[in-house]
Amino acid sequence: MLAGVTIPVLGAAAVAFGAFSLGAQTAPRSRSIEVPDRISCAACRIEAVSVIKLGGGTEKEGLIGSDPMLARDSRGRFLIAPSANGNDILVFSKDGRLEQTIGRKGKGPGEFEEIRRIWVGPGDSVHVFDWDRYTLFTPDFSVARTSGVGNLPWDAIFLRNGESIQQKNSAAQNALGYPMHLVSPTGQIRKSFGAERPTFEVRDGYASYRTLARSSLGGYWSALHTEYRIDRWDTTGVLLQSVRRSVEWFRPWQGPKRGGPQMFGIREDESGQLWILISPGPGKTIVEMIDLETGQLVTRTELPFHTIRFAGDVIWRLTENPAGEPVVEVMRLLLTSRR
Repeated sequence: MLAGVTIPVLGAAAVAFGAFSLGAQTAPRSRSIEVPDRISCAACRIEAVSVIKLGGGTEKEGLIGSDPMLARDSRGRFLIAPSANGNDILVFSKDGRLEQTIGRKGKGPGEFEEIRRIWVGPGDSVHVFDWDRYTLFTPDFSVARTSGVGNLPWDAIFLRNGESIQQKNSAAQNALGYPMHLVSPTGQIRKSFGAERPTFEVRDGYASYRTLARSSLGGYWSALHTEYRIDRWDTTGVLLQSVRRSVEWFRPWQGPKRGGPQMFGIREDESGQLWILISPGPGKTIVEMIDLETGQLVTRTELPFHTIRFAGDVIWRLTENPAGEPVVEVMRLLLTSRR
């Protein structure tokens, strides 16, 4: 529950996701929430504060690719993939210095054809997906394991036992039409869930997309891209809670082409606030904050740039330095009071 709104800065409410456990539920919130379209904290506002810019125009600075992903480990290091050549990972220190690059072009251990996804998991393990292969790195970037991918996940959460929850489309037996899957350490789908009536229409591909985030109560959240609905699950695929908003500017939509806003990023902080990133169109991001204890919309803001994901307690965007070279700007969302 939000408190202390009379002080100038309420705080970042920031916590690394690695502090949360994905085990049994403790004191679960079992009720579903219909969040009213009314801001509960008129004195609150959300600010995006720049933390650091990564990359530059030389190999020493780190050459950023055109469609990068950012991950962050518990030591504060930033991992960006792919680089400009598409087949290695840039590792930056917490102060923005390029420390090393991981990988090279190829099909052997620690090599990549084209990196498409990167996440940091429990114990600072690093999980990298090529188009058709998954590579697990240890925290010191040694190759621990490789396996086939099947279909590339849009989002994933990695568990301490080596399993993962992956959001992807799969044609595997008993998986087709389900958006989420419990996947073994070697890539086999053990269970699929997330749909009352499992169907998949190529013409409606956006409808299957989900964005995932850990829950402080255990389990995880999944957010639909094409509807303002966020569900909380346990790791066996049992639905525990739903958070919904019915608003004119975000009506549910379907179709093969973008037909409305898209929900791209979610994060629950240590105080039980749910942060949500929504793209209403090119070059903008709506940020909303929901108090999960009261079911109220705390506040919202619109940022004049596009960002799609959280990396721990930060967000990022692809921008340019004064020389016109691509850099990744890392930002933190802060909840403050209006003066």
